[in-house]
Amino acid sequence: MVPDSSDIRTHFIFKGRAMRRHPELPPHIARQRDKARRDAMRTLKKALARTRPSRALDVGTGFGTSVELLARRFHDSTKIWSVDSSSEVLRQVRRELKQKRLSKGIILKRARAEALPFASGRFDVVVSLLSLHHFSQPAKALAEMVRVLSPKGILLVADWRPVKSRVIPHSARHVPPPEFVTRTLNRLKCATTLRRGHHWYFVEGNKQVAH
Repeated sequence: MVPDSSDIRTHFIFKGRAMRRHPELPPHIARQRDKARRDAMRTLKKALARTRPSRALDVGTGFGTSVELLARRFHDSTKIWSVDSSSEVLRQVRRELKQKRLSKGIILKRARAEALPFASGRFDVVVSLLSLHHFSQPAKALAEMVRVLSPKGILLVADWRPVKSRVIPHSARHVPPPEFVTRTLNRLKCATTLRRGHHWYFVEGNKQVAH
């Protein structure tokens, strides 16, 4: 699902409030931003290729990009949930998934990332794509993602890098740096690997299971 100008972004929730509309970007900046999204998505896709989950959770439905990837990647083999705090975002993404005949086995649910309405250890894969900077309490959101992750599950988090660039859709002060994510996950007893793109980063987390 490509970011669309119908414009679903007007219904995004940013730090607990309706997000202000972004000004129109010059074409060359828009192309760079789209490329950064595609690169982050490609990295997520490669990481998912190593997994075979029975249950997967997407935290921050947004444009619907990652939930669509999960639906296409796992077809009928995986039960998929996606949560977002905006009911209108969920309504639009649900409609698009139905139009593409990808809605089978997918549950879209209104919920805050900081208070996920699921039992601990429920999901084999938890994904959050370019959404962490939207959450009011990123550390609490990460803790919730770890909580609902199964003991041998995998957590995949991608977000923008906090650099001063028009390619980044928000001020750097609102974007959690990769070191914050890895440090937070390490405190939650997750082993992490970090990959940096030019405008984005990608963290993979695995629970450290005691033997």
